[in-house]
Amino acid sequence: MELVKPGININFVGMLKYCVAFSIGLTLLCFISLGWRGLNYGIDFAGGTLVQLKFNKTTSADDIRKTMVSIGIDDAIIQPVGKDEVVVRTAKSSSEIKGLSSKIDEALKTAFGQGAYEVRRVEVVGPKVGKDLTKKAILAVIFSWIGMLIYITIRFEFPHALGGIIGVIHDVLIVVGIFSLLNKEFTLTFVAAC
Repeated sequence: MELVKPGININFVGMLKYCVAFSIGLTLLCFISLGWRGLNYGIDFAGGTLVQLKFNKTTSADDIRKTMVSIGIDDAIIQPVGKDEVVVRTAKSSSEIKGLSSKIDEALKTAFGQGAYEVRRVEVVGPKVGKDLTKKAILAVIFSWIGMLIYITIRFEFPHALGGIIGVIHDVLIVVGIFSLLNKEFTLTFVAAC
């Protein structure tokens, strides 16, 4: 199977100006978004509680939100993740509200009835742990860049290593900026992918 026919000439160097202009424009847009909007930090970095629920029938986000407000969780973010399944996120943690998981469970039983839902997972991260994870994630990314710089310098030459690392940093900044533009959740999984 021949995907590229012989004799095809594409003038990549001739498109250099357009690609550089596009890259600079996208990088500036990402910096503006990061400065203006910031990142939507996940539970890993921001701290708080995440509860994933599977309901037996379709349940509206407003009904779930009213249930959360009834136990003092005014900042609940309800996000559908599948058929009749939702993730409830709040900045509050068990250290701030005693027995948060059991309070949520009792409120849901009262509102929707026994057996109307199933708790799939509960994650709780304190604010100190979130700050520590943020620091360690930043250090991990920086050390990985330094390690790549050293390896490429030894294996090839320093100018190639510097160009490669600048390219990697550029790509990471673009992807982080796109996460900011689209308001996607920024988690440890994303940091590991960097």
